[in-house]
Amino acid sequence: MVDNWFEHHLPLSGLKTEPKIRRLVKTYERESVLAKRLCEIQAQVASEHIEIGSYPKMPVEGKSYVILSVVAPSALKSEVNRITDLLKAEFNACSYDEE
Repeated sequence: MVDNWFEHHLPLSGLKTEPKIRRLVKTYERESVLAKRLCEIQAQVASEHIEIGSYPKMPVEGKSYVILSVVAPSALKSEVNRITDLLKAEFNACSYDEE
């Protein structure tokens, strides 16, 4: 059986510094709604069916970005899109907090 796969890239903007990006990415990896929900999804399918990565992107016009990359079976596309929308709101809500 051949699965159709898709890759989802979510830019998370508004971060002021690279250390803040790293700190928020670590927080996301450990505590976020997305990480927990994707773990639940991974438990429902084989663990290799979803790959999650995040990495800083070069600053553009004075703003830094983080790209969240999710690779998953197409059957999970709407669920992944919904979850990443939640993450974007969560991430951007805390991105302007002062150190």
